Amino acid sequence: MPVWVSPHFTLSAAISLALPLFMVTMASQNLPGVAAIKAAGYGGAQGIPVSKIITLTGVTTLLLAPFGAFALNLSAITAAICMGREAHEDPRKRYTAAMSCGAIYVVIGIFG
Repeated sequence: MPVWVSPHFTLSAAISLALPLFMVTMASQNLPGVAAIKAAGYGGAQGIPVSKIITLTGVTTLLLAPFGAFALNLSAITAAICMGREAHEDPRKRYTAAMSCGAIYVVIGIFG
């Protein structure tokens, strides 16, 4: 049976757990994710608004972390798969691959 566990903040947890997870997420997911988006040619001449995207994922993570969603990021490998020519020949229709991956992640999360 599920058991409710109320979160509580400790400085030691922030230093020993939250900070390393933040660093790993930024280095291993968000930065390669931005590189994958740029390599796929998305963002136009001005490029993608990297600061806005990172801020959005960070704020969303902050709001949803107490509910278990503590690792929202650009998901570099999934992004590369969903933005590739293999997902769809027409770049404007590749969003269907991202939507399918998102739905699969939701199902995995429910069973997780």
